[in-house]
Amino acid sequence: MMAFLSMYVLVWCLWIDVVYGLLQFGVIIVWPFMHYYNGTRGKAGWMKWFFYMFYVVHLVLCGVLRLLLHGNVSTIIGG
Repeated sequence: MMAFLSMYVLVWCLWIDVVYGLLQFGVIIVWPFMHYYNGTRGKAGWMKWFFYMFYVVHLVLCGVLRLLLHGNVSTIIGG
């Protein structure tokens, strides 16, 4: 995994954006959680629907915030 991550970061740093490429090394933070995962689902069924809703709501809020800050509606609707 570290080899693939390093290649991915190298491509980003060389050809796209150095800062964003280096931020990709943040994936390493996930490794301890993956180590302790035992393959079973959680017991709280409500969390599934919470995260389904959270995903949509946070994208809408990010879009509204972008409109408030920049106001480029034509960019969003293709005008």
